[in-house]
Amino acid sequence: MGQARRHHQVPQFYLRGFADAAERVKVVRFGATPRTFVAGIKNVAVEADFYKVDWLDADREGLAEQLIGQVEYAAAEPLRLLAGHGELSAEQRYAVASWVVLQYLRGRGKRADSVGLQKVMLRADLALGGKQRMASQLGLDDPAAVDALWERVVVRGELSDPPTARRNHLRTMFQTVSKVAAEYAQAQWQVVTFQRRRLFTSDQPVCLWRRSDDDPGIGLLTADMVSIALDRRTGLVIFPRILSGTTGVSAPTTQYYRSFAINTWMSAEELVILHPDDELPDWLPAHRPARLGTLELPDVAQFIEMGEAVRAHHDRQRAVDPAS
Repeated sequence: MGQARRHHQVPQFYLRGFADAAERVKVVRFGATPRTFVAGIKNVAVEADFYKVDWLDADREGLAEQLIGQVEYAAAEPLRLLAGHGELSAEQRYAVASWVVLQYLRGRGKRADSVGLQKVMLRADLALGGKQRMASQLGLDDPAAVDALWERVVVRGELSDPPTARRNHLRTMFQTVSKVAAEYAQAQWQVVTFQRRRLFTSDQPVCLWRRSDDDPGIGLLTADMVSIALDRRTGLVIFPRILSGTTGVSAPTTQYYRSFAINTWMSAEELVILHPDDELPDWLPAHRPARLGTLELPDVAQFIEMGEAVRAHHDRQRAVDPAS
């Protein structure tokens, strides 16, 4: 039986918390041609075969979708209970934590980060090895062809995604879920329900925040606060550095609402998603550039310089001592 081709990066059960009775949401699309439109949740944050990979094993076909589906199924009811201020068991708490971590890692932005890093490391390896090693590995003996390939791949970075790029992203994603979810399940959680104000979400609904300091890096375990709108009225805040394993209720202050709104707007990659009857706060810009991936990749030029310096050093050594 063929595998489903329509793969959602944001699950439909979650989007229903922001949809009308006809399961429609309003979508604000960022980018060069920004626009706002209403669409059914089945057509939002979805891409054909996004999680399809070649596992080199026919029995594993559709494995990623199956594992993602298991996490979503386990978390759906606990998330509904949490939005209603219900009590969660330890198992349900872990299910929510697993889904939050998975949701942060599964989208187009984190895929772009992962693939981009793999391509940079491939270029860095070639740069450090030099043209001669690259030519030897590829069986090239035409100097002009070697120079052209070096310029295109190593210098300009014009190369297709490595065959294993998607598989590596998914493998790392599931490994991270298994490592981080237990920490999140033990963290302090706060639920905030707003009576008048309305929350919205995005194609990256899990938002990481960290106080300003000398270290600009932020990750799932270094964030001071992780926020996610559970539906139009209720948001969840996780404090990864405070380990209490409890869930509290916070007052729906203006500061909390602004925090949810700003973090959601800033974390969005290409889409902001809200109820068809709702509007974004007028103090937020209506549009901004789309932003896929947040990883600052290293400049390959430094690896080219390092490779040239290492080879020059070896050449000098051989000139002094041919046996070296």
